[in-house]
Amino acid sequence: MSATNRKLVCFNLQIAIAAILDGAIAEEQIEKIITETMYENYTNWDDLIKIYRRSHWFDNPDEGEAILRRLLAAEKIIQPLLGEQLGALEGHIPMRDGYVSVGKIGSLWIDAETFESVNIAS
Repeated sequence: MSATNRKLVCFNLQIAIAAILDGAIAEEQIEKIITETMYENYTNWDDLIKIYRRSHWFDNPDEGEAILRRLLAAEKIIQPLLGEQLGALEGHIPMRDGYVSVGKIGSLWIDAETFESVNIAS
């Protein structure tokens, strides 16, 4: 599978969306984003979106918001702190008390098939 077709897992919501906005990866490459957010409904997500529009997506806030909403609708975002399960990723991602042990992984990105660390520069 070529690098542009590779499915990816990211452990940081803001970094994943920034990589898409910057063109470092295609939105379709996102298999899952495992995040430490704890938002149970769209009202909570709306609050986060307002913050991210000002602090992270200031160059293109409309597209940043659109990407996040598409990823939510596609159920690509997993929130382990809410008890959401990792599915096929279970056992491949070191977790402790609902938090991803990124230090053990060595990267904020992994290949969704091989579970190997991937370097994404955005």
